[in-house]
Amino acid sequence: MRILRRLAEPIERWDARFDEKYGSQIEFVQSWVGIPALAVVVLLVGLLDAGPTYRALWDQGTHGTVTITRTEKISHWRGGQTLDFYGNFKSNDGDVFRPDIRFMYDGVRLDVGDVVQAIDTGHDSGVYPIGGNRAWISDTLWVAGALVALGYKANRLRLNIRRRRHSY
Repeated sequence: MRILRRLAEPIERWDARFDEKYGSQIEFVQSWVGIPALAVVVLLVGLLDAGPTYRALWDQGTHGTVTITRTEKISHWRGGQTLDFYGNFKSNDGDVFRPDIRFMYDGVRLDVGDVVQAIDTGHDSGVYPIGGNRAWISDTLWVAGALVALGYKANRLRLNIRRRRHSY
């Protein structure tokens, strides 16, 4: 045990000097650059995904059918699996045809060859079932979380400016 402590002493001294010299700058970059940048990226991705999701929920889009042509099993890092459905979307009036498109369905299992009513809302990776799916919940939470983080940082910036203005 003494050997490990003796080996760790130079690292601890270096770590203390590093924190003394650069700790506040690293904190500044993380807090005032990293977090807002990440929040803006999450906000933009959430908004881009939320539009088509809400249009499906509100039944706005091109109505048609999806003929399921294949399934794809996806394994998750937690050990679970998801089954994604892909098929050909054809609008009711025949104007829109999207081959091998993902059917964003979170209901019961479908089989190859099943024909299901769907709505195309312009999402680049798939079409939704009539009435949408539950993806609007996660999209709303992502956007709300990003707005809360940006609002908190904006408020902290406002308070810092106010404090510096009145400290002279």
